Amino acid sequence: MGGSVIELQRVLLGLQLFQVAFLWLHDWVPLGRLNDVAAVRRHDSLPRLVVVTLLQAMPWTVSRCSAGGTSPSPTPRRCGSGCGSATVCSS
Repeated sequence: MGGSVIELQRVLLGLQLFQVAFLWLHDWVPLGRLNDVAAVRRHDSLPRLVVVTLLQAMPWTVSRCSAGGTSPSPTPRRCGSGCGSATVCSS
């Protein structure tokens, strides 16, 4: 069970990182039918494009970085004897 939880956490972390990367790049790098970089450049000046990119992507980047670079480990199980140990108890 612990392995599947860790694998799921890795998948979710990967999805979050993909979302943050997409926010940073979607106005700057042509991504086929997903965006039109030429239209963005015609509509917005370079300084405005930089400001918009920072405003939309920075909060997500900061929240992802503040959550830590790694996914959290599963909560340790406590033994049932009341000793408070986070490891398997021999009693």
